[in-house]
Amino acid sequence: EDPLREDNWTQQDEKDFDRYVKDNKCRFILTASTRSLYKYHLENPTAKVRGTTAKERQNDWNAKSAAIAGYLLQDGQIYCQAEWNETTGKMEPPKYVTTYADTFAIIAAAHENLLHFSRSTPSFTPLS
Repeated sequence: EDPLREDNWTQQDEKDFDRYVKDNKCRFILTASTRSLYKYHLENPTAKVRGTTAKERQNDWNAKSAAIAGYLLQDGQIYCQAEWNETTGKMEPPKYVTTYADTFAIIAAAHENLLHFSRSTPSFTPLS
């Protein structure tokens, strides 16, 4: 473990972030099982629907349809399909899809790499 990260992000920070992410209906953050299921269907788009009961087959069919319609596979990683942004009037490029478990580590590392201020950074001295 990185002692700097432990100092920057408390366990409560991580719990608060987990709650926020789970309540958010973002297409770019999936559970590990959903991401695995989507990856299977993207790698095997012509595979038969799996499941022993009608409900299992229906759930697998829904996952397959959602995966093929909304996501793509590039270099073994899942991305959301490129989509039109009504606000900017431009096409948005595909966006990387991550799991709930990885989101905090990705965002924490990005903030630390950007040297955002936290308890571990020295006080800011403006340039004169």
